[in-house]
Amino acid sequence: MGFEPMRTRRSTGSQGPRVNHSAIPAHKYPISISLVLKMFTERVGNRGARKKISVKDINLQLVNSVVMATSMRVEIPQDIMDTIYAGARQLYPRESFLLLRGKSKKDIIKINDLVLAPFTAHGHGSVHFNPYLFSGDFSLVGTVHSHPSGNISPSNVDMNYFFGRILMIVGYPFQGNSCVAAYNCKAERLPVVITAPTGRDLQKEFEEEFYEDSEEDFK
Repeated sequence: MGFEPMRTRRSTGSQGPRVNHSAIPAHKYPISISLVLKMFTERVGNRGARKKISVKDINLQLVNSVVMATSMRVEIPQDIMDTIYAGARQLYPRESFLLLRGKSKKDIIKINDLVLAPFTAHGHGSVHFNPYLFSGDFSLVGTVHSHPSGNISPSNVDMNYFFGRILMIVGYPFQGNSCVAAYNCKAERLPVVITAPTGRDLQKEFEEEFYEDSEEDFK
């Protein structure tokens, strides 16, 4: 997917085996020199012998260091998560897009509501919205969009147009905890904790405004 300011350029596709939601290249991650040296060589035994480590091992350690580099986590109520999934299924195979409203306290970001972005274009492989409409709304903590391909890794376009503090991605078939991922602005994956539902009928609130308007846009 590529959600970005309104424009005509199409980002990478998001259906079938042709999709290529590539993650940010590893060389862009903030890795210390000492960590890199440790990856290439490690001392074994008392004689100071050095053991060779394969490139595959290095890549694995790089990924693990990025994933574990932050203690921040995202908490989202079950009914809000269900509403996100319902919207993604409704628009499939197009991509869905919503803004996340919530609060940030220390290393916890709590999602408490969803916001529709007006004039959003839900396409096959891209979503376009105008971020300048929300420049003064400090209650927004990020965005969530779908990847119909099922790949929940962020693309380069996703990260280039990062909005807020977190980016959430949901992937096909849009159900269960394995179909959602959250990232910060450094493309570090954050833990997502599903909490108790809010008790609101969120799907009913979004039904007319979101689903029906979306269908009108693509008739």
